[in-house]
Amino acid sequence: VSMAKTEFWPRFNAIYNYGWQEPDYQHWENDYWMFIGNLEWNIWASGKDYFKIKEAKKKLEKAKLDFANAKKMYILQSEQAFLNFQQAQHNIEVAKQKLESAEKNYKIVAENFVQGLVNELKTKDATIALNRAKLDYTTARYDLLIAWANLNKAMGIAEWLNIGEEPQE
Repeated sequence: VSMAKTEFWPRFNAIYNYGWQEPDYQHWENDYWMFIGNLEWNIWASGKDYFKIKEAKKKLEKAKLDFANAKKMYILQSEQAFLNFQQAQHNIEVAKQKLESAEKNYKIVAENFVQGLVNELKTKDATIALNRAKLDYTTARYDLLIAWANLNKAMGIAEWLNIGEEPQE
């Protein structure tokens, strides 16, 4: 905006020159000094200068809005990363409980199978449920690590600072 407003202000150009009139310098009386000045001021500035200022002001407003929008997006991404991390912590707790339950169920079914109280189909179902629970727990663990990495990224924490650290389950 300031640069656009300079079109309305006068401009002054100056040239200074010093020399002497003979082939070799002999005495100061043969020196000459020259100073030229030029003052320029367009008092009939055309409408384009006015519109340049208007355009510059609009660009400034747009830049301020873009900055505010980027700031809000950063805050939103940070909050989303935090909520995703919290959800991943909750999911891993649920997966851990399911795994414990599937392990207990498998032990009971395996003991009953040995005693002949349940058939082989029930044993296979319990094995499948246990494997599914292990897979869900592993997936939840990786989801937690991904959410933790995204949270660190959103907070601006360098990846190499967290080597060896892991999130709390």
